[in-house]
Formats: sequence, structure tokens, C-alpha cells
Amino acid sequence: MTEREFKTLGNTKPPAFKATGPFAPPPDYVHLPLEDASAADRKNAPIVTGFLDYFPDAALECAMLSKIGNDQHNPGELLHWARQKSGDESDTMVRHAMARGTRDKDGVRHSTKAAWRAMANLQKEIEAERGDGLISRGSRP
Repeated sequence: MTEREFKTLGNTKPPAFKATGPFAPPPDYVHLPLEDASAADRKNAPIVTGFLDYFPDAALECAMLSKIGNDQHNPGELLHWARQKSGDESDTMVRHAMARGTRDKDGVRHSTKAAWRAMANLQKEIEAERGDGLISRGSRP
């Protein structure tokens, strides 16, 4: 597999939005929720060994930041991503990335906040490209 190739997961429906240009996926690429993919396709998406095992400390810090943010923005509510409360992932991600190597006023690393915003941005891009109107399980519109 080359840098430009993507593994197709259960290609059953074309996305409503298609990226174009040098970073566009191949025409047959569709990202589906893993529960809709075949067992063989799920094996090609090693979430633990292909992501969490690579970045365990970073994933832990991002999870802790989710709790800190929920306590701040949704006090007394179950942990969830309240998407309507902030939609400027790109600008905020870059602002935190520019302060990498330091900590914010609340003691959290700016790099942690940049990583969280990068994941939020990526999640929204994937959902938009998929075009089925579904959002992540931990989100509320």
C-alpha cells in the first residue's frame, strides 16, 4: 500500500461530499462506522494496536481533557461533546499548537488541547464526507 492508498471499509454507499485535489481519497474509498464493516474490514482498522498502543499517554491526556472540558461547559451532566458550544476547531487547534511545549492557564498542555481539537476536526470531516447525518456516540449536536 502506497502513501496515497486507503483501505476501503465495507464500501456500500458513496459519501455525500467528496474531497478533491492532491489529498482526495481514491474514488472507491468510503469510511463507515466499524459496526457496519465486515469482520475482515474491521481487522484492517486496528484501533488499539494501530493507535492507542502508539500514543497511550497522549490518548489519556486527551481523555482527561474531555472530562475537564465537560465539567467546565456541562457541569453536572454526563460526559459528552457539546458540539454547539465551540465550532472553531481549526483556529483553536493552531492557536494551541503555536503554544506547544507550554501549559495553558488551567495547567493542561497546549499540545493536548491542540490534539483534542485536531481529533474533533477530523471527526467532523469524516462525518461530513460520509454524509449520513450520523455523529459520534459521545456527541450531542
